[in-house]
Amino acid sequence: EEASAREIDSVTKAMRMALTMLALGEEGDFPARTLDRGAVEQSLMPQVFGLHLVNNGVQSAWISREELLRRLLALQLEDGGWAVIGASCDVDCTAMVLQALAPWKEESAIAEAVDRGLEALSAAQLENGGFTGMGMENAESCAQVLLALSCLGPETLEDPRFQRPGGTVRDALLRFRREEGGFAHALTDEKINETATVQAYYALAGEARARRGEGPSYVLDPHPSRGENRAEDGTEAEAAEDTNEGEVGQ
Repeated sequence: EEASAREIDSVTKAMRMALTMLALGEEGDFPARTLDRGAVEQSLMPQVFGLHLVNNGVQSAWISREELLRRLLALQLEDGGWAVIGASCDVDCTAMVLQALAPWKEESAIAEAVDRGLEALSAAQLENGGFTGMGMENAESCAQVLLALSCLGPETLEDPRFQRPGGTVRDALLRFRREEGGFAHALTDEKINETATVQAYYALAGEARARRGEGPSYVLDPHPSRGENRAEDGTEAEAAEDTNEGEVGQ
């Protein structure tokens, strides 16, 4: 907390840290100062993680929920997706935007943008249920899409647009699981990848929450040290351990 929000080189990295602090119940103004810092950023990811902070009750004199939503909708591409660079849907970026928009999916403009985003993801899905990123089918892209569908609710997990002859995105994700319990980055990799494993279990935990009727993973559950000014339908991201081995292995 002693470190300034500006001492972290990336505003997106600072926002991720701020979310972690909120999840841990830490007090202090780091999340608000980080959100203030992100107000001047126009690129995609600061809008995504800035909205996550706002969804958890963080306030800024410089940026509002409405402005963050406006910016995200303005950044939506012609094909319905989002990307950091380029003019076509990036699977991971599109899924991450949908995760942030999920608490506001009932608002008409947001609902339309979300549906266009889902159409873009559906168009990118492989026949085996998986997704590619940087030209390669990988676990992380599958995990981000599964988490996005979960954040949007159990009915979205059953959306026929994401049912493929070769299986669902969950089926595709589990193909990357290795005997030791971790996940590989690519199907041909035998070695467990830390990033793939973290994202996979986070997505599976998010799916479990959705099927229990709980809220989006990025909207934190009430914590004794935090107030209640959060997105109304949201709940906290649980630890990956909440997804038991039987569920994962199905």
